[in-house]
Amino acid sequence: MIGYSKLSQVGTKKKSQTEKNKDANQELDKIYAEKKIDYCELKLSPQCLGKEKYSNGELLKLTYAHRHKRSWYKDKPSLLHAFTETLRACLACHMMIEPDRVLTNKMFIKLRRGKDAS
Repeated sequence: MIGYSKLSQVGTKKKSQTEKNKDANQELDKIYAEKKIDYCELKLSPQCLGKEKYSNGELLKLTYAHRHKRSWYKDKPSLLHAFTETLRACLACHMMIEPDRVLTNKMFIKLRRGKDAS
């Protein structure tokens, strides 16, 4: 293609969503370490991991479940790594609340004593 150059694509690079999530998770790691929460707070699934542990040489990690879907945080990026907007969860429990917004809200009210801020 005449006149097309890869150099024209070079410019200031925006952070990818993965990088933003990584940054938010690092902030959350600090917050949760200070609060000594290193376990699954939900404990909903029979397959609940409980704590991070190794299985067949692979570390099974805990995740952060958010009160809202990611798009809700687009205009509120600081809330993406707020303690009141997250719960520490194993993957099995996280997957139980992810599609169920009523259960998600119920767990946040129970564990963070906060009302839905939507």
